[in-house]
Formats: sequence, C-alpha cells, structure tokens
Amino acid sequence: MLVATLHSEFAVAAYFAYILSTRSRSLDLGTTINLVRRVGRHRAMDPDRHRDYRLVYFERCKTAEAAAQRERELGRLTHQRLTDLITAHNPSWRDLSADWFIARRA
Repeated sequence: MLVATLHSEFAVAAYFAYILSTRSRSLDLGTTINLVRRVGRHRAMDPDRHRDYRLVYFERCKTAEAAAQRERELGRLTHQRLTDLITAHNPSWRDLSADWFIARRA
C-alpha cells in the first residue's frame, strides 16, 4: 500500500495535465484535480504493471476545461515532441513524485 507523505500545493484542489512514463519511455497522459491522489491511485491499480511509472511532467491549469484541452493538445503531439517537452523541463526524467509516497506493509 502507498501512503501520501506530502500535503502541499499538489494535494489541494487544482487542475493538472500530467505525463507518466515507464523506464522504456512509454507515456501515459491524463488530467486530475488532485495530482498526489491520482498518481497514488494509478500506482495502486496494478502494482506489477504500474510500479515503474513515474511522473515526469505536469502543468497546473486554472479550470477543468483548460486541463482537458491541454491533455488533448499533448495527445496530438508526436512521441518525439512529447519527449522533447519533458526533457526541456525535466532533463533527467526523474520521478517528480518520488518523495510523495512511502510504502507500507498491509
């Protein structure tokens, strides 16, 4: 079980467009109102399948519509353009949520 350890600007109600990546750089785009909860739920869905997913990029948006629009814009980009966008903001592709969770034994 994962438990969020961070109560910050990412855990409060806001709108985000985000990109998750595997080590092989397979990308998953989405939107959420609570980035910490969404990343935690994504990882908890199927730990074997999602354990290597890392949050590599996100944008805060003012409205749900703006976040959905941004997700659509990102979805229209080629994989190379998404890779370039992520690298520009996160050159090492580090997990931006790495210290948000601790593992707990059930």
